[in-house]
Amino acid sequence: PVASQASAPSPAAEQPGPAPRYTAKRSAGRGGRLLPASRRSPSERPGAAPQGRARIGVVLGAVAATLAVILAIGYAVFALRQGDGDTVATQPTGAVTSAATPSSEPETLSEQRLLTDTQAEALDPKATWSVTTTQTGINDNSPVATCLSKPTENETPAEKTMIRVLTGTGARTLTTLQQADLYPTKDEAADVFGERSKPLGGCMVDKVYLDSAVLVSNLSNQAIGVTVTSNESEPSYHTVLMVQVGRMLNVFASATTDKPVSQAQMAKMAAGVVNTQCTVAVGLCADKPAVMQVVPPIGGDAPGLPVAADIPVLKGQTGRWAPADVTQAHTTTGTSCEQYDFAKADGPTARLGRTYILEDDDTVKSTFGIDEVILTMRNQSEATKLAEELRGNLRKCGARQPTAKVSGETTFDSVGAQRIKIQGTSFKIRQNSSETEAVTYRVTVSTAGTKVIYTFLPLEPNVDFTDKQWQDFNIRAGQRATQIG
Repeated sequence: PVASQASAPSPAAEQPGPAPRYTAKRSAGRGGRLLPASRRSPSERPGAAPQGRARIGVVLGAVAATLAVILAIGYAVFALRQGDGDTVATQPTGAVTSAATPSSEPETLSEQRLLTDTQAEALDPKATWSVTTTQTGINDNSPVATCLSKPTENETPAEKTMIRVLTGTGARTLTTLQQADLYPTKDEAADVFGERSKPLGGCMVDKVYLDSAVLVSNLSNQAIGVTVTSNESEPSYHTVLMVQVGRMLNVFASATTDKPVSQAQMAKMAAGVVNTQCTVAVGLCADKPAVMQVVPPIGGDAPGLPVAADIPVLKGQTGRWAPADVTQAHTTTGTSCEQYDFAKADGPTARLGRTYILEDDDTVKSTFGIDEVILTMRNQSEATKLAEELRGNLRKCGARQPTAKVSGETTFDSVGAQRIKIQGTSFKIRQNSSETEAVTYRVTVSTAGTKVIYTFLPLEPNVDFTDKQWQDFNIRAGQRATQIG
C-alpha cells in the first residue's frame, strides 16, 4: 500500500458505554476466489485451497548455541500490482521456454537442481554457508514451513520432491529452506501454485504478523512471496518466495532473528536455481527479476475481512487473535458518538461484521478485541457521504456529550485491489463513565470504493497499539475489503 499523509503499513516495503462482550467462535470452511497471477496462461487455473491450521515447522540448527527460529512461508496468488519494483541484477539467460519434451527421468529433479552454498551467498555474502540437510521425499520429520501444511490428499501429487536446508553463520545466523516439487506437466504445477495460495493469505498460525507481500516478475513462469514476523517466543523474521519453473515448483524460505532478508535478495538467490531448472523443467529462465509490492492475497474463511495475521502484535502480547463468526448485521455498541445503527440503518445494500478477540492472554479481559463492520453502498458517492457523516459525528462528539473527549485525529490514504483508493480517518475518544473511571476507544472510518469500513477498539489500561500499528491494521482492512465485489 502507498500512504500519502502517513506511512503505509509494512506491506509497502516490503491498523459512553462499556466494551461489547462477545464469545469468539472459530469459524471454519472455505471461501473466496483466487485471482490470476502475473504471466499465467488461461489453462493455469488455481484449484481449491487446503483447509486447517498449518503447524510451525523447520527449526534452525545449533551453531554456537541452539537457535530455534520458525520459518514462516506460504503460497499466494496476488490481486494487485503496486508501484515500481526493485530490479535484481542476474546473469541474463533470456526469458525463453524450452521446446524439449517433458522428461520423467529422475535427473530432471536432482541435487544439481537444488540451492547451493554459493547461491545462498546472495542472502548474506559475509556468512559462511553450508548444507545441513538434503532429503528426497516428504515424511513426518520433514521440515514444513509456517502457513503451509504438508500436501493433502486432494492436492495433485508430485512425481518427486526434494528438500534442502542450508545454514549461514557469522555475525548473524540464517537458515534457508528449499522445497522443490516436480509435476508431470507445467499446468499441474500451476494448479498446485494456485491451490497453495490461500494458506499464505490466511497464514493460520498463532502469533504471526503478515508484514508484506510481493510479486516477482521475470524470475520464471510465476513467482510470489511474503514477509512474516513470528512472535511465538522471541521475534523472528521470515522471508518466503515461491517460484513455478515449468513443471517444477520451488519454495524458498529464509529465517533470521535480527531483521528479515529482503525479497530482492531472495529473488537474486532463486534466479541461480531457476537457471539450473528452466530447460529440463520446460519453464521460463530468469532474466533480471523485479520485485513489486502487492496487496496480500485473499485468505482465511471470510474474503473481504481481515485474517488474524493482519493484526499487529501488541507490546507484551502473550495470547492470539481469534476471529469470531461473521455476521450480516453486526451489533457493535461503538462509542455512542457515531449516532448510527450499523445493523439496521437504511442505505447499505450489504453488511459484513466480525469481532477479533485476543484469547489466552492474562494481561487483558476476555472481551478485549476489535470490532469491524463493512457497509456496501449503492455507489461510491453514497459511501463517501456516509463516511463523512460518521466522521462528523465522531469529530463533534465532545460538543454534544460533556462526558466525551475527542483527540488524535489522523488521516491516511492507500490503494487496494484493482487500484481502488482507500481513505481513512482515525480518532481516539475518551468517555467518562463516572467521576473516577473512563474508557478510551480507537475508532476509524474508511472508504474503499462503494464500501465504508468501521473499526472500533475499546482500550484497557496500558494495552494499546501504537498509532502506526492501528493505521497499518486499518489500511490492511481496507485492502481486504477491496478483494470482494
